[in-house]
Amino acid sequence: MIRTALPLYADEDLGRDLDNAVYALDASTIDLRLSVFPWALFRSTESAVKLQTPLNLQGNIPTFIHISDGKLHDVKVLDLLIPEPGAFYIMDRGYVDFERLFTLHRTGRFFVIRAKSSTKYRRRYSHPGDESGGVRCDRTIALSGVKPARDYPLPLRRIRYHDVQTSKTFNQTLRRGHADPHQDRCRRCRGVGSVHSAHALQPWQRPNDLALAIRACTRHIAALNKLRTQTKNQLHAVQQSTTTPDVLIASRHQSIAHFGVQIEYLRRQVLDPIAADEALRQSFKLLVSAAGIAAASAIQLLGERLVLPDRHAPSSGLPWPILIHVSTRPAPA
Repeated sequence: MIRTALPLYADEDLGRDLDNAVYALDASTIDLRLSVFPWALFRSTESAVKLQTPLNLQGNIPTFIHISDGKLHDVKVLDLLIPEPGAFYIMDRGYVDFERLFTLHRTGRFFVIRAKSSTKYRRRYSHPGDESGGVRCDRTIALSGVKPARDYPLPLRRIRYHDVQTSKTFNQTLRRGHADPHQDRCRRCRGVGSVHSAHALQPWQRPNDLALAIRACTRHIAALNKLRTQTKNQLHAVQQSTTTPDVLIASRHQSIAHFGVQIEYLRRQVLDPIAADEALRQSFKLLVSAAGIAAASAIQLLGERLVLPDRHAPSSGLPWPILIHVSTRPAPA
């Protein structure tokens, strides 16, 4: 239904000087009865599920809907977004995670997010405000906290915007572009100051179905690996006690074996299309030829690479760090 509806609103005018896709990202927690939905435990006395979706403002259509238990933190949905260079994401402060926001920046995406009052920063310099447009403060800043500064080492734009209709004032943090009078700019993107483009924006192209299928499988493999490791740790812990029933130890052994079977099955499902495609086969061969990269790791790396924009990688089809590693440290014959 989403695929059918999106093209119908592709030419809808957002009413602003902006040709790029704009998404509003938010989450809703839906309360459930604990006795009916015990699997969705949220708190000790209630159950809930969380619905998260990026809403395409051209037609107000969700691009996807992710439903999880109520305990899932909002910021984790940022890991599920398909890279769309040039897109704008408008988010509340619940999505503040500078490591994940830097990932958005590295893949050519922009964000506008409400700043937390506890955010520490240093002012680099100030820009002229626009009182008539509601922009009361416009600054270029650098994060000063130890972890935030490490997670997002580049400057950001901090804007204070006053909404006359509601008499509310908002502090917004934006991915910063370099001001260039010869480039187009978006004025008051959803009423939040101005954003300058640091480079020419290319239209986003959806990855093909094969790339999305491989990435989905590799993500599921990574999740199963995490569960298998957790179960192995639990097994080690219960084996330290002489009072642990044998049935619990046997149950964990069975879970570990079950995870292993699922992982191997999914890896075979990924390797088949790789073997059938010349470009994928060559990329996979280069990856496994590097010292320290086994077939399992190569599958995971290739799955993430396939959905990234081509302009972020060299002509070989591999990301830069992997290409350098492969070319300088080949595995011994």
